[in-house]
Amino acid sequence: MSALIEFDEVCKYYQMGDTTVKAADHITMKIDKGEFVAIVGQSGSGKSTCMNIIGCLDVPTHGTYRLNGRDVGRMNRNELASIRNDNIISFPFAVPLRSSTTGYQDSFIVVFTKGL
Repeated sequence: MSALIEFDEVCKYYQMGDTTVKAADHITMKIDKGEFVAIVGQSGSGKSTCMNIIGCLDVPTHGTYRLNGRDVGRMNRNELASIRNDNIISFPFAVPLRSSTTGYQDSFIVVFTKGL
């Protein structure tokens, strides 16, 4: 089975004045097609940062993120937007949850909207 998502020593650093904030620091992981995973951890451990990188909303400062074998860190803004538009992986970032439905129901709204 080929890797859908692959992080190789992925880092995301932010500079705040003289301080470097390490939002994600040397993360290596591989998620195969068809595999279900949960990203869990304590507050401040980099979960949201990883999800933003996975969803192509951000790119690593260092390291490599491959989505279906493509190096996301080398993509331009238009290519990243196309990935977000065309891949189901970005749906959780693109659709606000509605108070009148469950998260499960909201996921179907996205799928039907995209025509999948």
